[in-house]
Amino acid sequence: IISLFDRGARINPRGLMLSGAGGDFTYEQGRKLTVRIARALIARGFKPETPFAVFGPNVGPAMLAMLGGLRAAGAWCNVNLRNGVEANIDVLSRGLCKVLFFHSSTADMVRQMLAKVPTIELAVCLDAASEFGPSLEEFVAGQDEAPLDIAYDPRGNGFQGSTGGTTGLPKITRSPADFLT
Repeated sequence: IISLFDRGARINPRGLMLSGAGGDFTYEQGRKLTVRIARALIARGFKPETPFAVFGPNVGPAMLAMLGGLRAAGAWCNVNLRNGVEANIDVLSRGLCKVLFFHSSTADMVRQMLAKVPTIELAVCLDAASEFGPSLEEFVAGQDEAPLDIAYDPRGNGFQGSTGGTTGLPKITRSPADFLT
């Protein structure tokens, strides 16, 4: 996904990548922000295959946080607003999620998640200052926008989510990083 995204930024840097709630982003603005997110994660000890999640409505900064985590070679934990908070807590817990990007509108659910998922070491609010951790703007402050190259195993964990649980407790599924390309 990152190579395709970067290709779009090279071909049409001023082209509109995202528009709507959370702001408008050109491909170049999106590329630069995802690099800064990746660098901020790495500066805090984020390694390839580190599980991370993005929780909130479909706004531009949420998509950019997901791409930033993938750019840092992380393993995206698929949580969803449509699932109950307990189902999301289960995915985050069993997936050993370490980083949670979230939207301020989900603060009550995030409070529950942070109380019940001991592996979450960092919470970053996408759109505002938060009692749970830095805002995205604060998180990326001072990070370089220059491209970075992360060595990772394309067969390593790049995505994890849960099955539907029709035969019992939902299972955590893992997919290799190259699955996302």
